[in-house]
Amino acid sequence: MYESMISPKPTLDQDGREVRRSVSAILARRSSRLRARRETLAPDFLHGEVRIEEIYASLGASWVEQALFVEPIRDAHGQLLAISVAYFNDYFLTIEQAVASEVDDLEAWLVERALDRGTSVELVLGDDYGDREELPVVSPSRATGIIPIYCSGERLREMESALLQVTRDADCGNRGAFEDDKEAVLQDSRTNLLSLVTLSARLLSA
Repeated sequence: MYESMISPKPTLDQDGREVRRSVSAILARRSSRLRARRETLAPDFLHGEVRIEEIYASLGASWVEQALFVEPIRDAHGQLLAISVAYFNDYFLTIEQAVASEVDDLEAWLVERALDRGTSVELVLGDDYGDREELPVVSPSRATGIIPIYCSGERLREMESALLQVTRDADCGNRGAFEDDKEAVLQDSRTNLLSLVTLSARLLSA
């Protein structure tokens, strides 16, 4: 699964020498964050060619800081399997995920995270949506409540490639076999939310 990355700035010791960090230690810390289902990204984090902080210039800090970006993860029968959310605090983007088998109540988990957010931008993926409504018809800076974004997976990837220079591999996970392919599906959803944020930054304005 494609994941956008930027090269971290080197860490220096007291004498100004670069501290060489163990690759295995870096991967272990990342693995720990993913097991906790929570990760925070710096403002200059790149998703494709777009910094996540660009959304502040497009939609304004007051709107961005009260928005919640959401993707419900469902199987083919509409059963809720997991939820991914993303939100900004002081330009830093936090992505959290909850899985039905790991929390008592998915809907209560989502309500708790939405309490201080006036707007929820909800990505609803489905092959039958096509181009029906890829982005809100009104500027989100003038909208509150729930804003559903209906889009097919194919169309989302077309926009990622054309507007963000994001390219994914073929493994987006099998939502129909979620328990067997959980981590791939959750990674795919994290990428979907990053695309939702950065496409909003590129295509919408206050």
